[in-house]
Amino acid sequence: MTGMRIGKLVVLRQAPKTTKHGGTDWVCRCDCGNEVVKNGRYLREAEKNGRMVSCGCFVSERAGNIHRTHGLRHTRLARIHRGMCSRCTNPNANNYYKYGGRGIYVCDEWYTPGVKGNPGFLAFYKWAYENGYYDQPKDTPLRELLSIDRIDNDGPYAPWNCRWTTMSGQTFNRRTTQTIYDGEETLLHAHFEDKYKLYRGWCNRRKDSHWSDDAIVFAAKHPEFEMTLTHGEHAYRDKEGFIHLIPVIKKPDSET
Repeated sequence: MTGMRIGKLVVLRQAPKTTKHGGTDWVCRCDCGNEVVKNGRYLREAEKNGRMVSCGCFVSERAGNIHRTHGLRHTRLARIHRGMCSRCTNPNANNYYKYGGRGIYVCDEWYTPGVKGNPGFLAFYKWAYENGYYDQPKDTPLRELLSIDRIDNDGPYAPWNCRWTTMSGQTFNRRTTQTIYDGEETLLHAHFEDKYKLYRGWCNRRKDSHWSDDAIVFAAKHPEFEMTLTHGEHAYRDKEGFIHLIPVIKKPDSET
């Protein structure tokens, strides 16, 4: 990438060390004279999407005094941005181990610590309203409030990897959440158990015992068989000891 111009940055050389962000970092010179280190993936995405990038001066220049004039420091988006940066950079933050502790970071476009005017937040603010965020009524239920969600749960907080969704919608993207398709719809385990009148943990107990999803669905739909799994034979037997062939449930294309 040496010699490439991307926005206001010219790539000078590869950085001596690779950061925890992964990939390769590059030393760049901004048109204003500052030198900054940018991640290669960030630069390639910026070039591909035609985004203006700089050391932070570009966003700061465009924003002027908007941060102070319009009171953005006290907006909900500002709180979301502070929380996002904190859990990725502050080892003392709650849940740091789930984010910064496992390599999740905030991209350079959104995180500009120490730069006057906080251009990282202003870029995030602009992106938010252009990508689905809107001001919700104060009485909106907590689970229906919009929050930022990473598409790739192992990827960074960055424009190409984030979207706005409700907290209930985010449940489907959490690493600890498991879903199951019963031939009609994809359900969280808790919702599946409610649908078939099963006790809490019924699905997890069988998953931990290496049941297939198809067998779990079959057992839920046919409680009269009282199905069990014989591990040595990996055979599913009913209460009379008869082996059952478990039908395979094929998801439609829209579910795959």
